[in-house]
Amino acid sequence: MSWLYLLGTALFATIGQLLIKWRVDLHGTMPESLKEKLGYFGSLLVDFYVVFAFILAFFSALCWMATVTKFELNFAYPLLIVSLLFLTVISSTVLLHESFTIYKFLGLLLISTGAVVLIGSR
Repeated sequence: MSWLYLLGTALFATIGQLLIKWRVDLHGTMPESLKEKLGYFGSLLVDFYVVFAFILAFFSALCWMATVTKFELNFAYPLLIVSLLFLTVISSTVLLHESFTIYKFLGLLLISTGAVVLIGSR
């Protein structure tokens, strides 16, 4: 059951971030003037999917609180980072059609290797 908390943290956070990215893209580029920025963010804050993304962020935080009661932080956090990276890269590539270059692959590989070293050193 402890691993489900970590998985919930990653899934809720990733889905919420993807929803926000999707909706921000639909709302267009952020304007320059302060008045227009307020209207821009106001329209985002009443967007159903953005509100739902905030709810998912709340559930992600609850799962994270449960996670840190079950695992040491120096174990849980590297796992969370790696899972967030892979979930985000895979889903943003598939769902949002963002690019995935060799440099992004190498970056993921380096970060994942670092996480494995951190986890293995405990």
